[in-house]
Amino acid sequence: MEIVTFILEVVDKLWEPVGNQIGYLVHYKKNVENLNAEVETLEALRKDNRESVRAAEVNGEEIKADVRTWLERADAAIDEVERVNDDFKLNKRCLWGCFPGWISRYRLSKRAVKDKVTIGELQDQGKFERVSLQVRKPLEIESVISTGDFEAFESTQQAMNEVMRALRDDKVNIIGVYGMAGVGKTTMVEQVSVQARRDGLFDHVVKAVVSQNINLKMIQGQIADMLAVKLEDESEAGRAGHLRERIMKGRRILIILDDLWGRIELTKIGVPSGRDLEACKSKIILTTRLETVCHAMESQAKVPLHTLSDQDSWTLFKKKAGNVVDWPDFHDVAWKVVKKCGGLPSALVVVARALGDKDLEEWKEAARQLEMSNPTKDDMIARFLGI
Repeated sequence: MEIVTFILEVVDKLWEPVGNQIGYLVHYKKNVENLNAEVETLEALRKDNRESVRAAEVNGEEIKADVRTWLERADAAIDEVERVNDDFKLNKRCLWGCFPGWISRYRLSKRAVKDKVTIGELQDQGKFERVSLQVRKPLEIESVISTGDFEAFESTQQAMNEVMRALRDDKVNIIGVYGMAGVGKTTMVEQVSVQARRDGLFDHVVKAVVSQNINLKMIQGQIADMLAVKLEDESEAGRAGHLRERIMKGRRILIILDDLWGRIELTKIGVPSGRDLEACKSKIILTTRLETVCHAMESQAKVPLHTLSDQDSWTLFKKKAGNVVDWPDFHDVAWKVVKKCGGLPSALVVVARALGDKDLEEWKEAARQLEMSNPTKDDMIARFLGI
């Protein structure tokens, strides 16, 4: 009996590797099916990681090296499974399936088992807590502007509606908003950008003030700060190249260029134009005092912003100055001051805040000076800040 038991154990150990090899033939179809089931899970994980990488790149974050390596390995493994499936289909057609290639079937089944192990390992390795290095996030437009005190009067709301229509129009890439100084172009455009962001039209909104004396490095810095991009290049061209690369990579970015006085070459800043702007699904809103600047910048939509009506001017002025404007002694004087502000929101706000707590004589003196000097908006702001 001991001899028989020994012989059986030896036969069992010898049969085990032989049985495994035969198993590759017996379970040929099932091994390929199991491989395909595993690769579906890997494909879903790859998709999630790709989306995470995409979102991180939009935020200007640096992707971890092991994440990129994993994605490359996952791509290679999935491609390998596609080749296994192609060979599987070819083997089934061998002599109409009556005399399949047993050697190729054996090899293919063994390959499927091996690939299944590789894919299982990739699934375990591909569960990343973070796909990027920890870096600062881009600034949201709401964090750099004030939205609490904004009130859209008739002329402002009309312009806002026109800009929103242009932002939704795929044929419009550059929108020019023009109007006299102090009419509220910057504030209106900022409010529109917040609305467009909340409506999901754009992933990011960035803003830069251009002004009359153009400083390219400062303009580039403003945009870079809002995109969380670190510009290390000393040359303007190098900085522009990095900014353009970031904007093209990010997609759906609304770029506000505020206070243009003439044409500016977008490429010098690092802002895409033409077909590149279309390709990254981004748009530009520019503000200027002159309609001719809108034309020079090739704006497909030109939106004028008009001054406030008398009634809207009074409403805004009263809101900032307080109910004192309705007192009998103050009412007429207040109306004279409002008229001299010319429907300009910035002038109305500054003057109202400056006079709100003053006595009647100071109101009259202010009205008298305004009547005599016929000041510009900037003159009024400068004067009443000193009252």
